[in-house]
Amino acid sequence: MEELIFLGTGAAMNTDCFTTALLLRDGLAGHHFLMDTGGGNGLLHRFRQAQVPAEAITDVFISHHHTDHILGAPWLMRLSGHGRQRHPDWPPLRIYGSPALLETLMTICRPILPSAVLDLVGSHIRLIPIEDGRTYPIGPWQVTFFDIGAQKVEQYGCQVRLQTGEDLVYLGDEPLREPGLPYAQGADYLIHEAYIAQPGQGRFAPKSIGHSTVQEAAENARAAGAKHLVLFHSGLDAGPARRQSYMSTARDYFKGPISAPNDMDSLFFDHLPKETD
Repeated sequence: MEELIFLGTGAAMNTDCFTTALLLRDGLAGHHFLMDTGGGNGLLHRFRQAQVPAEAITDVFISHHHTDHILGAPWLMRLSGHGRQRHPDWPPLRIYGSPALLETLMTICRPILPSAVLDLVGSHIRLIPIEDGRTYPIGPWQVTFFDIGAQKVEQYGCQVRLQTGEDLVYLGDEPLREPGLPYAQGADYLIHEAYIAQPGQGRFAPKSIGHSTVQEAAENARAAGAKHLVLFHSGLDAGPARRQSYMSTARDYFKGPISAPNDMDSLFFDHLPKETD
């Protein structure tokens, strides 16, 4: 059984939930693939809530260098580095990102991580530069990374071939645009950001900060022929009624299954997709 755990579903300034972190787990073999790391060491608490041992986190993808996606990574590096020092059989940590992203990560880490941890970068802690359109074997999955054509900063998404034969596509935190369309086309699961449910809600206009409304996300999924739409990365003013508001709005524009997960919700991939209530 494969499971996608939404460790964090919020945008950067959302104080009602943790920031962006999604954990794909293969329950049979115990493989884990983390997509984005949230905004700090709250990520470690989320692992504990999910009952995921620290040493199980071996493969990490960071879509871009904004605070709510990258700042959990130094904590993972510290955790893995100290783990290796105390336990020689602690598994290596592999971090995937664009060359510019990996350099930014090291710029952050050099002044804040202990030298004993930094000394392990390149050996135990492995920074793996990704290329647009290239496929990498990660655990039991084939993962293709692609430049999403973001407007604010360089950003990558990924297409994961699940063991069910289905495709899971993660678009990072900007809308689906032309560069990402070949990967999103016909996706079994399309994870698309949706900053607010309706235009005029919240204190920011989504387009002004490179984000979408639920309507725009649903229209993008419909145009791509996606089968199951997953809405996440909600803004500061989403509030506790977010799930029902998101799904009710999305149903007007997208007729397939829709999920609007809260923190620590999961999708399971051992069965046909079903709509989340």
